[in-house]
Amino acid sequence: MKTQNLNMLTEEERKAYFEIQHKIRSERKPRKPKKLPEVRSHEYCLNLFSKAKSPRDKILLELIYYCGLRVSEALNVSVDDIDFKESIVKVMKGKGNKQRLVPIPKPLMIDLKAWMSLENIIENKLFNIKRQQAFNIVKKLDHTIHPHTLRHSYATYVYGKTKDLKGVQDLLGHESMNTTSIYAHISVEDKKKMIKEVFE
Repeated sequence: MKTQNLNMLTEEERKAYFEIQHKIRSERKPRKPKKLPEVRSHEYCLNLFSKAKSPRDKILLELIYYCGLRVSEALNVSVDDIDFKESIVKVMKGKGNKQRLVPIPKPLMIDLKAWMSLENIIENKLFNIKRQQAFNIVKKLDHTIHPHTLRHSYATYVYGKTKDLKGVQDLLGHESMNTTSIYAHISVEDKKKMIKEVFE
C-alpha cells in the first residue's frame, strides 16, 4: 500500500493492516523444523571415558554426561557445590545464577572421590581450564561430536529408561516458552531415585 493511502487510514485500521501483512509474511516463510540433536549410546559414552588422556579429562566428560551439564556449568562446579553425603551437585546457570540440584550417579561419585584424593584442587574449582579446552578434549577423542553431545545423550538415555519427560527437563534446567506446568519440578529425592534406577 502506498504511503498516501496508508495515511488515510485510522490508527486502528493501520494497526490491523500491519498485523495482516505480518501474518501473510509469516505464512510465506514457514519455520524450518528444529534439527534433532546428535546423540550417542550409553555404551559409546562409557567407551569414550576410557579413552580420556588424563584423569581430569575423564572426570570432566563424566560430569557433563552423568549430570547432563552444559560445558559452562561443568567448568563452574566447585568443591563446595558437591554434597558428597547426599550425592548431589549444585549447578549454577548463566544470568541471575539460577540454581538446580542434580543427582550424582554412583559411577561418577566413585571416580570423583578417587580423583579428588589425588588432585590438587586450585581455588576450590574442580577444573582450571577454559571452555575451548573442554571442546578440544572431546574433539581429540572423537572429532564427530562436541561436549553438548554428551548432554543430549544423557537426556535421551534417562528419558528412554524412565519415560519421565518432566523429570528430564528439570534435570537439564530447561525453561518453558509455553506453560510452566509441563516443566513441573520434582523433588531432589525423586531425582536421585530416577538416576539411581538408570545408572546403578
